Amino acid sequence: MDRLTLNASAGYYTYDSEISDPTISGYVHSSVREQPELSYAVGAQYSFRLPGGGASTPRIDAFYQGERTNGVVGTPQLDPYHIVPDRTIANARLTYTPGDSKWSAALSAENVLDKFYWAQLTAERDPAGLVETFDQTGVPGRGRECVLSLRRTF
Repeated sequence: MDRLTLNASAGYYTYDSEISDPTISGYVHSSVREQPELSYAVGAQYSFRLPGGGASTPRIDAFYQGERTNGVVGTPQLDPYHIVPDRTIANARLTYTPGDSKWSAALSAENVLDKFYWAQLTAERDPAGLVETFDQTGVPGRGRECVLSLRRTF
């Protein structure tokens, strides 16, 4: 199909430390996952031809990121204080290109379902920065964002 585009990518990450003694510098607890074990992205778009030679191209994408941790690497990662939950975010876009193809207009939405998620999440530390108080703090992910863009090529 000439006007259909499909894409997919995936990542798998695993880590095993050679240091198993918690008293040795560089020890990483087995529950630590600073990078998600699994992540993937899929997308599809199809360009519909319009009268006069123009095109309308809808596109949808989905992105998944597995859970990861943010605690001190030498200690067990406690849920919910150190574990950033997994998430799937969907994006959509509709592009119009007229027959002369010198300009285009696109309406897009990132996080189109307006899903709440944590970009960063951890337990707070005491004023000295040493002891975790287990009050949860974090940075929420971006909500739905809609954009209208115009493009002109010369």
